[in-house]
Amino acid sequence: MDDNTNNFALSAELFGDGFTSIDVGETVVFLEIDDVTNTSAELAGFREFWFGANVPSNFKLGSYSGGGLSFSSNGDGVVVFDSVGTVAAQFVSFGAATAGRSFDNFDGSLTIGLPASVAGLNGAFVSNNALGNIGSPGISAVPEPSALVVLALVGLTTVVRRRR
Repeated sequence: MDDNTNNFALSAELFGDGFTSIDVGETVVFLEIDDVTNTSAELAGFREFWFGANVPSNFKLGSYSGGGLSFSSNGDGVVVFDSVGTVAAQFVSFGAATAGRSFDNFDGSLTIGLPASVAGLNGAFVSNNALGNIGSPGISAVPEPSALVVLALVGLTTVVRRRR
């Protein structure tokens, strides 16, 4: 995966937490983990932050690390490659983020901007923490494989907002 450079040579490897592939229609969230020796604790903390004891059975969480990636709250992009550098999911760009809220990408657009997610609308929900963050499950229908990056982006955007 790479951010806005769309360059496989600058990409970071995505690691699944107990999974090795993403099926069509699945939502996967990837966290940027700076201290890879603490990955398990970071992933557990994310699950607690958003779901508490009620983690959905189909929820997949993974991680990545890499100095060349810097997702910006002012707008950015993301592309997912396969292991040999072929684009596996089309480049997606997104605009400025709203603190504490993911984008509402219910329509599956490859250019994501406002509106921000609203609890109770299109499956968006309030996190399990006192901050009241709002997250969205992503798109409304089973996507084509090229839309998988949209699903990953929803989680990345939310994580970026959590980390700042």
